[in-house]
Amino acid sequence: MNIYEDLRPLQNRLVWWRALFILLFAGLVLRYWQLQVVRSAAYARQAQANHVRPVSEAAPRGLILDRHGRIIAENRPSFNLTLEEDRPETLAALDRLVALPVDGDFEAHLRRARLGPALIKEDLPIEEVAKVEARQLELPGARIQFVPRRYYPAGSLSAHIVGHVGRLSEDQLGSDEFAGAARNDYVGQTGVERIYNRSLMGKNGVQRFVVNSRGRRERVLEQVPPIWGESVQLSIDLDLQRAAEDAFADKAGAVVALDPRNGQVLALSSFPAYDPNRFSGAIDDEAWRALTNDPKFPLTNRATQGRYAPGSTFKIVVAAAALEEGLVTPETEKSCKGWVRLYGNVFHCNRAGGHGSLSLIEALAQSCNSYFYRLATELQIETIAHYARLFGLGTPTGIDLPHEVSGLVPDPEWKKRARNEPWYAGETVSVGVGQGAVLVTALQMAQLVATVGSSGDVHRPKLFLRRLPAGAAPEPYLDMVLEPATRHVGLRAEHWRALQEGMFQAVNGVGTARRARIRGIDVSGKTGTSQVASRARLAASKDADRPEHLRNHAWFIGYAPRVNPEIAIAVIVEHGGGGGRVAAPIAQQIMKAYFDGKLERRDQRARQTTMALH
Repeated sequence: MNIYEDLRPLQNRLVWWRALFILLFAGLVLRYWQLQVVRSAAYARQAQANHVRPVSEAAPRGLILDRHGRIIAENRPSFNLTLEEDRPETLAALDRLVALPVDGDFEAHLRRARLGPALIKEDLPIEEVAKVEARQLELPGARIQFVPRRYYPAGSLSAHIVGHVGRLSEDQLGSDEFAGAARNDYVGQTGVERIYNRSLMGKNGVQRFVVNSRGRRERVLEQVPPIWGESVQLSIDLDLQRAAEDAFADKAGAVVALDPRNGQVLALSSFPAYDPNRFSGAIDDEAWRALTNDPKFPLTNRATQGRYAPGSTFKIVVAAAALEEGLVTPETEKSCKGWVRLYGNVFHCNRAGGHGSLSLIEALAQSCNSYFYRLATELQIETIAHYARLFGLGTPTGIDLPHEVSGLVPDPEWKKRARNEPWYAGETVSVGVGQGAVLVTALQMAQLVATVGSSGDVHRPKLFLRRLPAGAAPEPYLDMVLEPATRHVGLRAEHWRALQEGMFQAVNGVGTARRARIRGIDVSGKTGTSQVASRARLAASKDADRPEHLRNHAWFIGYAPRVNPEIAIAVIVEHGGGGGRVAAPIAQQIMKAYFDGKLERRDQRARQTTMALH
């Protein structure tokens, strides 16, 4: 037996073990090299992140101003209570000290506190701030955080224009629209606050602290101050907003006033309104339900979202169509005996005894239904729809506010698509006086009447005037800008004059809008009364005797002065009754406030000039 041959298997095994050992050792060396050399920077950053905590500092939002530089939205100081450490005993002590919200999830607060500052309570009264600060040593991890809170000095006065802010939702967090906003930030949710949120919200600051293993701050590592948002100046006049509020009193409806020369919105109000300050902090479920379930719908912007039958204000469209299509001239007379029979049905005029013989201009001024019933049947619905769209009805105006609705201009194609039914000739008769399926908004009607006053120029309504740098002092916007029209409605000049004459006589002659007169100012306008119940039901009772929800809506649209108008207005009063009796006086008050304010500002500038010279 050869002893070397007997040892050979053992030697082979030793070789394999040595090789395995060398491979394992080489792997450990390689791993060590990766950890210490290749990934050392990454692990260093991660280690630093474990003991460096960033705390966001909210940027104050920019101001929102009216055209005269008066503040509509600003910021007030507010104090939030946060917890930065996982301290159940601190949370319990805080609950005893300042009464935390009853719906607060304590476990969720503690979980969030392990990752960063957890918001415990918002907008603490100064007394509670003093309590927490006085016991700071007994409340490890508790912090009072200063935050700017949105404040609307005029409350509900311009609520549906300015909108409101609200806490950034999970869906909004990280979206392009709200880029730069951090969790718990308040951002624009509706109105101007949302449309111009990027400009208004500024840029958050940040403080980075070194913290220990419990999350307690050891020292400040870095501090980047927040940057204020830009201010946004709007075209509205708070005096006109206040005049609208006073004129409407407790009624429901909307008013829109535009400058026909450039489309600037001078006033836009919806009633009833709400106080946007209620959204500047956390709104509780009960308050939210009260607002959303309110049968008067205060959150709805009736000026841009309320859809109403235009009533007799739509006769302007029908008159324009009949003139342009050559069916009548301004002097064409038709007889009214108080009713007309068409397609086997009797359609009643607004004057039971009839108007007698009258021209198109007189029919427009006195709002004769019989005259326009006949015009509608001669025009047919397709032609009426064409001219309605030409005036901008049936599509949003494009105002810089969210959620504007389009209204409705009906025609056979629409009815087939929406209801799978044919169009009936009797429906055209109703549309001819602004009833039936045709629906408009107050903003659309303000734009329409501004177009009439300017003989065809259509301007897109806009609220925005300019941005002001952060921290800039509010100042009036004195420039009167004449801007080119977005488009032009090309009626013949004599036809524009006929429409304008009919509207002038409606206010200043024997027409239906006499209550819109202003001494020394040539006002032109048109009233409307839109039905909300069937003709049979309406015939059975007087408007004032019906339940409120069955009473007619009241309309007035108009402009002033007659030549080179400066203000165009639309007023809709829900269930208000007659347009001449209810809506025209409201418009008169608002237009008078406009001209009185203009005169007052002129006198004020004259006094300032005189003082400067002396």
